[in-house]
Amino acid sequence: MTQTEQPREDLPSPPSHPDSDRPGTTIQTTQSVGEMQGGKVTGVEIGTVTGPVYIQVASAVPPSLAEDLRQPILKTARFEPETVLIRAGPFVMGSDGLAAAPWERGQHELVLPDFRIGKYPVTVREYAAFIKDCKQQPSPREPREWFNREPPSDRLDHPVTGVSWHDALAYCAWLGQQEQTGRPYTLPSEAEWEKAASWGPGLYEKRTYPWGNEWLDGLCNMSGSGTTPVRAHAAGASAYGVQDLLGNVQEWTRSYWGTQPEEPEFGYPYDPDDDRREIVASPDLPPSGWMVHRGGYYKSKRAGLRCTARGNALADSKVAWRGFRVAIRIE
Repeated sequence: MTQTEQPREDLPSPPSHPDSDRPGTTIQTTQSVGEMQGGKVTGVEIGTVTGPVYIQVASAVPPSLAEDLRQPILKTARFEPETVLIRAGPFVMGSDGLAAAPWERGQHELVLPDFRIGKYPVTVREYAAFIKDCKQQPSPREPREWFNREPPSDRLDHPVTGVSWHDALAYCAWLGQQEQTGRPYTLPSEAEWEKAASWGPGLYEKRTYPWGNEWLDGLCNMSGSGTTPVRAHAAGASAYGVQDLLGNVQEWTRSYWGTQPEEPEFGYPYDPDDDRREIVASPDLPPSGWMVHRGGYYKSKRAGLRCTARGNALADSKVAWRGFRVAIRIE
């Protein structure tokens, strides 16, 4: 998919991306990552490698850290994204409504444990801290519109775009290192994303949109002219207070779609305990794997701007309308 093509988030994305005909990137890694609080960082390739740098973060969270993660995170690193705690409990996933695509159907109840999710998508400013800390030169994870690892100065509070699923995972692993935050960051699953968007404390019915069941103009960026700052549509927040969930940028998740973009490999009901369904490390991704993205983007039509709408893209695709937000699993 090229930067000028128009994606359809309610249908599978076409099987191409800007870097599909480019050779692999060869970089020189310079540092091994050791143990971190709340888990162990493994899978770092040392030496000269071609292609993505694979970094895996184990999901085990010690009880003491899990309890800390349930409390407000008051002392954050300067570049750490703000997160919101989503308490354990049931919610309704999927839609059987008239607007639902086939891969949204099969509405069902799902119980998730506690987790934290980014209040906003990761911004250019936050991602820049990661890029500047990379030892490789040039960085293989630098978005195309950046120059010499410097982002556009007028877009620091916009969501970062032009990042692959691998890039997003690498950022989460870097953010979770002990010398950064010591918290086990990852990408949200699509189930976590949907709960944060469509459910909330005291709610006993699913919302079509984060703000309610009626469409209201001006509550998300569907301007058609590019991204906006992540705090520009605060009135469109979900009941949990999570913002910028619809429009602006599509958001990568850790949920696996499959190898065929036309139809998901795993249907509903969603099973978060199926290890094939959620992928938290690049080496575990099957060849030519497609990952789920959520939320629509700034050129989406209303049909694609619903809490249950699903899209997919090749994991190594990089486009100007896709970013991500972080999550922390607490188990």
